[in-house]
Amino acid sequence: MSSLMTFTRGLFRPSGALLTVSILAAVSVSCVMLDLKTSDAEAVDSAVGFSCEWPDEAAKSACDSAYVLMNRSTEGIRYLYAVPSAGEFPDTVAVFGQYVSLAYSLNSTDYTIALRNDFLSSSEAYIRDFTAVAGTVPAEDLAALRGGSDLDFNASYRFVNLPTQIYSKAQLLTVSDVGENRFTFSLEPLLMKLNLNFTVRCASSVEITFLTAELSGVPFSINIKDGSTSASDLGRVIFPVTRSSDGSCNAIILLTGLYPSESSGLMTGPGILRLSLKAVCDGKEKMMHPALNLRDELVSQNVMVPALQEGRYVTSSKELFLTVGNVLTITADSFVSGDGGDGVTEWFDSERTVDVEL
Repeated sequence: MSSLMTFTRGLFRPSGALLTVSILAAVSVSCVMLDLKTSDAEAVDSAVGFSCEWPDEAAKSACDSAYVLMNRSTEGIRYLYAVPSAGEFPDTVAVFGQYVSLAYSLNSTDYTIALRNDFLSSSEAYIRDFTAVAGTVPAEDLAALRGGSDLDFNASYRFVNLPTQIYSKAQLLTVSDVGENRFTFSLEPLLMKLNLNFTVRCASSVEITFLTAELSGVPFSINIKDGSTSASDLGRVIFPVTRSSDGSCNAIILLTGLYPSESSGLMTGPGILRLSLKAVCDGKEKMMHPALNLRDELVSQNVMVPALQEGRYVTSSKELFLTVGNVLTITADSFVSGDGGDGVTEWFDSERTVDVEL
């Protein structure tokens, strides 16, 4: 039995009325002509059909919705086609001519899409401005990820809820008044995958019982058309870390971007990796917060590069391998307070002491 989906098509013209139509169609029917007309009696509609190609089935199944937008700004003609699952778009009609178009697919529960609600009704809303905005980490989840610690050494940066992947493709389309108009969008991942590796070793008398990491300099929002972000919209992510018996630690996460610190000597601001590490030694438990400035690594790999629009940046690659060479070691001395320190030094500066929660 076929499942059902709602297909929405809208058209906006400054000289006419807004026309929005919702049609219930069966997913198993991939070619359904929708008899939709514009408010302009002289406009000529042509049959059009869309399809989207995801990188793989896993990518497709991770998304719960897909959209196609078309905009002919010179005449104020714009369309929005949507299906609430990553499925087939029924055939429809559009006024012939050339359009800027954008197709994208995502999990709609993870993002707010700026301008989508205004696209059909406002002549000031353009495809180039479509932005996905991630939410913040719920308080109850944050408490668990921080191991119950209330200390915050980078408090001016809110926690971005770890984003899920967005797939998009922008292209110019020409809808012809003769012949067939079938358009395929080969969707590409928008977010960067970070593969983070570092090492935390401990003496035989020490056991690590809790370990998570936070990373600042991650934008809350990303432009869906070109993947660009702004340094004025930064937060941080917090995530669990897998630690092996040899002390090697790894985490693989998706990021909208990762901006470096302005200086390698700063321990707050963007580009800071900080751990929440709970360890036990001889029955004594302590929460530690070693931190590391990643500026040198991020700059050397040229992670963020200027976008076409001034003041915005894009990631130079869709995958980043980041390995911290210096080893962090936890010993029995880490549990003995004295002279403001606890025997644990920062990875890159042995003259500074790590922040420890007593």
